[in-house]
Parts: sequence; structure tokens; C-alpha cells
Amino acid sequence: RLLLVAWRAVMHGESTNFWLMLVFGLGSWVAVNGIYAELPFMVDRLPEGYNVATSVGLAIQVGNVGPVLYTLLQKKYGSSLDGPAIIGIFILGIVCCLLLAFLWDRTASINGSEFSLSLLVLSAGLAVLDCTSSLLFWPFAHNFSNPIITALASGEALSSTVPGVIAWIQASGNGDGICAASDSGTFRPSVFFVVLSGMLLISLIAYRALSRINYLRLGNVQRKPTRASTDSYQKLRRFEDGDSKVEVTNYEDDYRVVETKESASELDFEDQRIDQEDRPSSYMLYVIIGTIGLLQNGIFPSIVPIVMKNFSACSYGVTNSTSLVLAPFFSIAVLYFPMHVARKIMFLIVGCIVASVYIFIVAVLGSEAAMASTVQGGIVHGAILVITSCLIAYAKSAAFRLLRVEGKLNAYERLQKGGTAQQIGSFVGAMSMFVLVQFTDIF
Repeated sequence: RLLLVAWRAVMHGESTNFWLMLVFGLGSWVAVNGIYAELPFMVDRLPEGYNVATSVGLAIQVGNVGPVLYTLLQKKYGSSLDGPAIIGIFILGIVCCLLLAFLWDRTASINGSEFSLSLLVLSAGLAVLDCTSSLLFWPFAHNFSNPIITALASGEALSSTVPGVIAWIQASGNGDGICAASDSGTFRPSVFFVVLSGMLLISLIAYRALSRINYLRLGNVQRKPTRASTDSYQKLRRFEDGDSKVEVTNYEDDYRVVETKESASELDFEDQRIDQEDRPSSYMLYVIIGTIGLLQNGIFPSIVPIVMKNFSACSYGVTNSTSLVLAPFFSIAVLYFPMHVARKIMFLIVGCIVASVYIFIVAVLGSEAAMASTVQGGIVHGAILVITSCLIAYAKSAAFRLLRVEGKLNAYERLQKGGTAQQIGSFVGAMSMFVLVQFTDIF
């Protein structure tokens, strides 16, 4: 599908915009995903060991201060804040990655205990970039055509795949097969973070190029037909002009919206078909999305290293990077295999919860778990974790898609509440795992 959309962009003379937007989207979540991809190569050098993932998960939740601060400032400065904010968060991410390259293993003593203070503080800084990108990147992308917007979504998906592939490369060149563990990689974590900073720099350059292209395009259009921005669509009215039925706007901007009624009727048909099949309660979807956040962003990043350390030194890294690589493809699979009924998503989530409970029990049992300290055990439990992570990613995309098309009014508000539910679930999960790991002996 990505190649098909890219081809359409080429045919419309927008190939440069497509690839620039793809690279720009890559910078959205590549930093946080990169930290998780690199953790297997760092755990043996950190005082927390495998438990460091719980502290990192909690530090990443601190990154939500970015969206909150942006929302408060936007009320005063409006959309004029978006450009400087995007540049600012990219610079913050580049600086944090470069500092991590030199300070990732530096520790500090607090109340007689050693903590990976540098890693945690800089992880929180990178989380500010990633969390705030969700509020900034999409409004910017709406100034472009649909194929270019698709490129942003594809870039966001690749922000998980690319760090996972780099981790595979790092783990596979030591002559002992694929083994992602401390002191076993083909290059050190410092090199990985330098590469990560380079990726963010390239994404920033892509954004500046897109901004320049958009500025020149709007300056040269002067009331010629083009794709609308989000604000333009809010002023849309319909009329019929002979045999050509179109939708146009009447407003003060420098360009005009033109959209065929056929495309609008197709969207209407999809909404009506889904509404006829099922009218799910928004509250049910909020619960589903909150549960997904609890599992995907709160529990799994912390529980995976605790479970996999019971099998072999390489199990954690291979399982972790494989999940990062494959999960985005399951998110995109919703385009081909959508779920139109909320109950089906609920059943899928219940299955993921059952698998998560089993994984949690294995983590509690530790060395007494079935097939502990065996390669076969690592393969079996790694497969369970990867499959569950991929199904959770699919359920997340399906839930947000259904939330968007559940009726035609207030879609923005529902999606915003859905994102809030996900963040609440993520925070509850991360905080719960942090308390269990740091203040109990359950593991």
C-alpha cells in the first residue's frame, strides 16, 4: 500500500513531498522506541538491571508535560506557535540523544542506592518530543494532499520498525547468531544514540523543506483549486453546478477547496454501513483504548525483560526488537481487515488480557517457570509476547478507527478523549509496574 500511495504521489508530481513527509513522520516516536530497542544492550551495565525498564516507562510518562504545556501556550499564541514548537522539540530530541551517547551509563546515588539518573532524565526529555509530536505533526500535514498525509502515517509506523531493525543489525554481527545483550553487539549503545540523533536531524531538515515548499505553494496559488486545511473544511458548503457536482468554500484564505461529491458520498456510505452494523458506546471504546494503553505502554515494556531474563541472555533483545518491527504492520492491517463491531475488539482485548495474565504469572514464578533457563522456553514465551503485542497494536488501530467513524459529529472530540484514555491507561500501567518492581519482592 505504501508503494501504491507513493506511485500516486509521483503521478501527481508530489514524489518529493511524499518522501520528505515520510522522513518527517519517522521522527515522531523514533526516540522512545529507540530507547526500548537499545535497553537489552544496556541492562547489564545499569544498577537496576532488567528492572530499569519500569523506571524508563515511568520517566516516559513525564513526557506528557509537553502536550500540556503546548496546549496552555496555544490558547495565547494560537497556531503561530506550531512552527517554532516543532523545531524546538526536534532540537530537544537531538540534544538528549547526543547526551545519551556519552552519559547513558552514568549513575547517581540517592539514599544509598544507585540509579541510572542520566538515562531516566534524558528519556523523559525524549518523551516530550514524542508525546508532543502527536499534537503538532498532523495539523501541519493537513496542508498537503491525501497521499502526503498517508506518508506521515507510514513514517510514524516506521518510527518503531527502524530502531528494531537497527537493533537486529546490532545483535546479528557478532558471529554468535542474533543475540541482543550487553557487550554482545557489533557497536556500543553510544553509537546507536548518535545514529538516533542523526535520524532526528534528518527529520528536522525534512520538516524545514516541507515548510518551505508549503510556503512557496501557497504564495503561488492565489485562489487556485487545491486541497484544504482543517480550518477550511469547517467552512465547507455544498452546491451543484450543472453535471459537475463539487464542494467548495467561501472564505478569506488564499486558496479554495475543491472536492468531488463522489468521494464525500463514499465516506458517507462507509459511516452509514458501520452505523447500521453496530452503534458502539463511546464509553466502551474509551475503556478498550484505556486498557490498550495499560497493556501496550504501561505493562508490556516493563514485564518483557523480567520474563525473558529467565530463559536465555539473548531472549529479551530478540523478543523486544521483533515486537518493535512487526507491531506497526499489524496496525496498518486494519486498512485491509477492519473491525466494524466494538464487541469483536472487546473479545480480542480479553484474549490479550488472558495472555498478559499468563505472562505476569511467568514473571512471578521466575526461575521456577516452565522451560526456564532453556532456549526452547525463550522461543515459546517470546512468540507469545510478540503475538500478543501485535494483536494489541491491531486492536488499538481498530478501536480508534471505529471511534472516528461512530457517527459524523464531534469526531475530533471523541478522538481527543480516546487519546486521553490511552494516556491515563499508560500512566496507570507504568506506575503500577514501577511500584510492584521497586517496592515489593513479587518479582
